[in-house]
Amino acid sequence: PFDAAGVPPAALVSPSRKRAALAVTWCVPVAASERAAVAQRKPLAILGRALSAPHEAGLAEALRARGLAPLSIELEPCVSTRTVVSTSRWVLWQLEVALRPEAVPRWAEALALVEHAVAGLALEGVPQHVAAEAQQRADDAYRSGSARLPSAIELSVSLQAGLASPHI
Repeated sequence: PFDAAGVPPAALVSPSRKRAALAVTWCVPVAASERAAVAQRKPLAILGRALSAPHEAGLAEALRARGLAPLSIELEPCVSTRTVVSTSRWVLWQLEVALRPEAVPRWAEALALVEHAVAGLALEGVPQHVAAEAQQRADDAYRSGSARLPSAIELSVSLQAGLASPHI
């Protein structure tokens, strides 16, 4: 889903006293025809849930099995995703992996696992149960009032598309 424009992700390793991390960031283009759907359905949130959810064949388990990420008793989750910034034409999306301090020199191995996991989802798609769980979490957050308000860009895209925003 990310290399349609042939743009590789940017990776940054951040060793620190608190926690070492590998942050991988993609600039995801948003076509005019997809703007309303992206603003309303948050496909990157669903993709993020698929990549960060703890499951047997997941990215977190692959990182832990190779000694790259802290064990689940030390840190859960060790993989997180977020939208850094969003415009009507592109989204800067980031996946962060917590690294064990001794694994910082092996950051390229962690990056290869991240790219493999993203490529796998691009080929196979997000499993239906993961998409349903991510949607349920978003709905629950909205009902409980913990969901953030839509950004001006999201509202603008919704209005331009002639659709009502689900957050209002």
